[in-house]
Amino acid sequence: MKFQEHRDLLMEACLGNKHAVDFLLKLGTIFRVWDDTWDRDRPVTPHQLDTSFSDLCFELSRNPFFKLHRDVLEAQIAVAWNAWHDSNEWWDDEDPIKQNCAWFIRDYCNELVQLCAWIIGGKEHMRRISLKVREAYLQELVEADLKEVKYGTLQ
Repeated sequence: MKFQEHRDLLMEACLGNKHAVDFLLKLGTIFRVWDDTWDRDRPVTPHQLDTSFSDLCFELSRNPFFKLHRDVLEAQIAVAWNAWHDSNEWWDDEDPIKQNCAWFIRDYCNELVQLCAWIIGGKEHMRRISLKVREAYLQELVEADLKEVKYGTLQ
């Protein structure tokens, strides 16, 4: 998914709330940089680290959407962080069921989009957008993993 397509999807999910979209984009970048730093499957530049640390240290806390909904957003971020760690533990497990589960729970952070949709537009809006968001991210995951399989980086 190209950046503009991703941004448009988030704008739809967030009913045009630019602060919510900015929060999701920044957090998505932070998660990606964190994951790439952790597993070293993609190089991380000093600029990417600086941007992510700056966003974590002082940009996110200034975002009006984040400030207003900090408690619920931080709780979901903590759950996503925990799921990501569990995914890393299960990724190379001998049990194929755990390996399959790891593939799904590694991107639990994407559930923040549906949470933002619910905060902004209620449960009906969240349900309207949920599968569209989920299918877009699923397609992105499948395409990324197929590229990795093609180039031999997955076992």
